[in-house]
Amino acid sequence: MTLAHQTIPQESIEQTAVQPINQQLSAKPSQIKVDVAQQMLHLHWPDGKTQALSHQSLREQCPCGFCRARRLRQQVIKAVDSVVITAMFDQGYGAQICFSDGHEQGIFPWAYVYALTGTTETETETETETETETETETIMQDQIG
Repeated sequence: MTLAHQTIPQESIEQTAVQPINQQLSAKPSQIKVDVAQQMLHLHWPDGKTQALSHQSLREQCPCGFCRARRLRQQVIKAVDSVVITAMFDQGYGAQICFSDGHEQGIFPWAYVYALTGTTETETETETETETETETETIMQDQIG
């Protein structure tokens, strides 16, 4: 069997070089706040999108292998209402989120978090909530960012 070889001009290769499909997929949030009192994670993204995700829903949607396997077996992961985020660590492409129930294997890729549904906040709502929160813990830049 003979394979035909074809020479492709260099300019053609440069024009068809793989480009990132979506620059947003690799973006990190520009601001992250963990509100322990309200059990919400507030995220502000570089494109202006803001999210408020409950700690409980994040725990139930953990992307670790163990939790994914349970969901694939149609097993529901039901976190207790009182579960809170106890720590977050930057892993480059996402964040490791540790929960008060001891679960800390999950690394949440930023693209995964960005796609999660939660409450979308407006700037005025976010500013008002920030002013009235007493137990909001801001994640330090040396941990995330």
